[in-house]
Order: sequence, then structure tokens, then C-alpha cells
Amino acid sequence: MHNFKNISLLYFTCLTYKSLWESFFKLKNKYMDNTTIKTYLCTDILNDDHNIYQENNINILTFNKKSNFTINGNLYDRILFYLNNIDSKYILFFIDDMYIMDYVNFNKLQQLINIMENNEDIKIIKLSLDSFPFNNGKNVNYDNINFVQADNSKDEYIFNVQPIIIRKDFFIDMVTYCKNNSTVTHQNGGLEIFGTKYFRINLNFKCLRVCKDIIKIPYSGGIVSSGIISENMKKFLKEKENIEIKTYDNNLIFDLTKEEYECVGDRVKDVYKNINKKYSDNN
Repeated sequence: MHNFKNISLLYFTCLTYKSLWESFFKLKNKYMDNTTIKTYLCTDILNDDHNIYQENNINILTFNKKSNFTINGNLYDRILFYLNNIDSKYILFFIDDMYIMDYVNFNKLQQLINIMENNEDIKIIKLSLDSFPFNNGKNVNYDNINFVQADNSKDEYIFNVQPIIIRKDFFIDMVTYCKNNSTVTHQNGGLEIFGTKYFRINLNFKCLRVCKDIIKIPYSGGIVSSGIISENMKKFLKEKENIEIKTYDNNLIFDLTKEEYECVGDRVKDVYKNINKKYSDNN
């Protein structure tokens, strides 16, 4: 019997990326349909059709303020808000374009939770082989499962945004450190860079990566890059999962309003400039 009462799935997103939500949960329901893991849609603000998620037993946490990905933005405050409103010891963390692409082995997932329960120094277990490798790490074994353990002083991207299991209390401490120290304009990047620095100053903390996929994703960078989904990715999702994601000019997955344009990070603004696209006048 799986004891998933002490872990929650946190799907971290924002209204700008709302075109990804339905297909993410379609795949989650397909590949994780035999699980009691409590699931949270965590967004900045909501549109009018959010009832379809509540009707499917998805809990919604709304920050009630538009996401802002500038250096003085609110990404860290948003994550802290969500974590402080989730009552579980562990978080199964997904960012919005990290789609689940194969069936999850719940026995293995339970084993990983048990390993973390019995080893307080393990703060994160990375669940995908598409997560960045630990080139300076070492092979370790817990309960007959092989992992690669990061070298906290040398490896890069010890924290990154591919699917992970992470201790909630550690996650709160790490995000607080990022909020207080990050100097990076792109806040997802700041989360990875300064999350890694947090491991640098806490050498006793352990981050493990699985040697066989627990969560299979289509690509290490997710299905979207700076707001654009490629033709190859669209074809892959259509042929494998019969999923079609609405796109706009140049395969952008959103059509930004002026307000949204002002809130997005520099990379997305650069994409808009490079394809000579202006923000939408629609509300």
C-alpha cells in the first residue's frame, strides 16, 4: 500500500502559460492515474474556466498578483506562498512545461520517499535522466537503488527545474536564500543558480539523481523555450499523445497583453522584439 499522504504535487505555472495546463493534467491523469498524491495548480492569477480543474480534484492556489520575472519580481514570493499553503512534508515539483511522458512506477516512487524519510541529509531526488548530470559526483546506493550524488563544491545545476522530490522545509529555506541573494534578472535562472549556491554553503546536504527515469519528460528544457514551442515538439505531442497546443505567431504559446508584456522576463521580451511582434491590445 502506497503512503502518499506526506507528499503533494506542486504544478508551478502562471496565467500566461495557461495553454499548457489542460494537456499537462491530461498526461498526469494518464500516467499517474493510480495515485492518491494531492495535486495543486499553483498560479499567479486565474481566468474564468478554472472550475474544470477543481472539478477534477485539483486544488488551486492563487497568488492573486500577476507574475513578474524581473530582478525585483515576485517569483520567490509566489513559491513561498504556495509552499506555506501546502500541508505535506515532501513536494513533487513540476514547472509548467515539464510534461510527464510515460507511466510512473509507484513502487519506485514510494521507495524514494522511504529513502528520504530514513536519511534526513537527502534534500532532493531528481527524477529524470534529462536533469543535468553530476560530472563530479559519485555513485551511491540506498536500499538497492543506484543514484548519482552531486559534489556540492564542484557540480553545476545541483538545483534545477526538472521534476524532483524535495523536502518542503528545505525548499522554503532554499527559496528564501534565493530571494535574499539572487542578482539574476531571469528568476527561474536565479532559482537554479542560487539554489545551487545554497548547496555550496551546505556541504552536508545531499542531492541525488536517479539512474533510471522515474519521471520521463520529452526534453531537458521542457516543451517550450522562451514562449515558443517548436514544430518538432508539436508534431511529437500530436503523434504520441494526440495533444494540440494553441499557438500564435511564430509558434508562441501566448499572445501577450501590454500588462503581461511588462511583467515577463527579458528573454521573452527579446523573442517578441526579434520576431517584430507587438503586444496584444486585447484584455
